[in-house]
Amino acid sequence: MTRYYLVELAALTAAIGLAGQAQAAQIILSESAVIGDTGGFDSRFVASNILDHQTGAISEAFGNGEYWLNPDGRTPAFITIDLGAAYRLGSFDLFNSRNIGDRATAGFQIFAANSTAAASGSGASGLTLGADAALIASGTLFMDSSSTLTAQSFAALNDGQSYRYLQFRPVSGISGSYGGVAYGLNELRVFEFEAPPAGAVAGPKSWAMMLGGPGIAGAML
Repeated sequence: MTRYYLVELAALTAAIGLAGQAQAAQIILSESAVIGDTGGFDSRFVASNILDHQTGAISEAFGNGEYWLNPDGRTPAFITIDLGAAYRLGSFDLFNSRNIGDRATAGFQIFAANSTAAASGSGASGLTLGADAALIASGTLFMDSSSTLTAQSFAALNDGQSYRYLQFRPVSGISGSYGGVAYGLNELRVFEFEAPPAGAVAGPKSWAMMLGGPGIAGAML
């Protein structure tokens, strides 16, 4: 019985601690938000496909053309995105392409900026980021072979700044994939940074429950 009350107290304390935290809001993007890239493998696998399923589960079969595949040899590869307004960024969910191990991203970087410039390089078109580009996230993705893809989440490097433009840059492919510069990505979802509301505290009822808990546990002991 003593253990029961102590477990209940721990759960209650954790719940009260979470009460003041805000839920991060997703920045819903359309395919037209892609404003520059290094092209797609063919007309089915264009860069804008990484913004075609911004909500809900993602279950896409190989070859249906609902994700991005980078053409062979186009490096450095990139996709530039216009958020439509400046946001302080909090995190990113990435869904990796299921392309039978042929093309998929392993290491990646995401840069952010408030200016753009004309893109240049092999296959590049549209816009790239301006000179104020800053690294905002990086990591390594795994190849997801499940029927419904799992979001791979990465926190933004919060520097207190707000940014309008993003650029996804794959830097390495999944081991064993076709060539060393063949990349893919299924979907990218972007979330704002949201701090707990200023001065957020637990309500009187929550405090009464939390303070009463130790008394109950103490009595049981």
